[in-house]
Amino acid sequence: MKGFLYFGRLEKEKGFDAILGMLRMFLHNGELPFSLFIFGAGSYENELLELANESKNIHFFGWKKLPEIQRYVENCEYCLMPSTFLETFWLTALTAISRGLPVIWYKKWGLVPFIEEDHNLENYEGICTDEKLFNCVSELLTAKKKTTKPTISLEKYSKENWITTIYPLLGKHKKILLVSDFINKVGGIETYIHDVKELLESHGYEVKIRWRELPKWWKWTVKKLFGIWWGAFNFIDAFRLWRFCKKWQPDIIWYNSTLRRLGRMSVWVGGFFAKERWMMYHDFWYFFPFPKKLLYEQQIKTPLTFFSFLSMAKQRAITTSIFVVGKFISLNLLKRKLSTIDKHLVPSPFLVDILHKSHQISKNKIFCLEHFLQK
Repeated sequence: MKGFLYFGRLEKEKGFDAILGMLRMFLHNGELPFSLFIFGAGSYENELLELANESKNIHFFGWKKLPEIQRYVENCEYCLMPSTFLETFWLTALTAISRGLPVIWYKKWGLVPFIEEDHNLENYEGICTDEKLFNCVSELLTAKKKTTKPTISLEKYSKENWITTIYPLLGKHKKILLVSDFINKVGGIETYIHDVKELLESHGYEVKIRWRELPKWWKWTVKKLFGIWWGAFNFIDAFRLWRFCKKWQPDIIWYNSTLRRLGRMSVWVGGFFAKERWMMYHDFWYFFPFPKKLLYEQQIKTPLTFFSFLSMAKQRAITTSIFVVGKFISLNLLKRKLSTIDKHLVPSPFLVDILHKSHQISKNKIFCLEHFLQK
């Protein structure tokens, strides 16, 4: 019996509802004809447990770390990698491929390098993703040919290649300050900066990470939402950054996220001390009001103006409109400081044009620094 793997958040924006829909289509005709190993947590957990009670071939383990997931890879031939919105880079897909599992989903955006044509849902019939996924999996189950390992080269995403790529950007600079709105490992951005710190330090660089930790539970949402407003006039954290930089004197301040709390003032004060300032664009907060609703590149209207921002939001509710206006104010103030940034980094090539057209950043200052694979 063939095995399929999913690991990630059990949420609609991650496309997990399509997996549930696909499972219901199979279960409607009887027992599930394959094994599915699921690792993760989220709002669809109860629905998943209900389906798991109907089929002994659905194995749900909750949230586990990669070393624990690795133990089940040998039972799988494929990895399901759904997401309903644009991703800047698909590190999870890269992780699956490194374990020898071909990835199944749409071949677009950050997933373009990681999907082979046989596993591209765009090539399958269906009026919705549930049906396309059902037809794709059905064909793979009946295929007579043996499952082959992914043909995608991982050398490009090795730590050694990443260091080789970043060497020319670093030049002779040795002291690097990594800055992010939140620094505990609550998401891809936050985990990334800790991985970068560890890798750079192993090559002789002196690296520090600064800003605040994002609290758990309801405070998480409050800090994220109201941080958009706070970031427009955040003099407090800017002063703290100024005081730290004055003492430590970094060569490079590398901003990884500033829109959710730090804001434009922290970008401004960094110019008084650092020899260079960098900005990494991990997500679409810098280009679109609601990234989780961003399904196509064509939804991004450029250049970024007040009216283009409102038209992208497509909101009539007063409370939501207030949030959108607040975000634009914070983003626009930050945008005025982006022209003073020395190097703008993006994790995928398709983001170069989006950044250039949205914020009028010269392409000579934009560099593609793709993520490296974590073992």
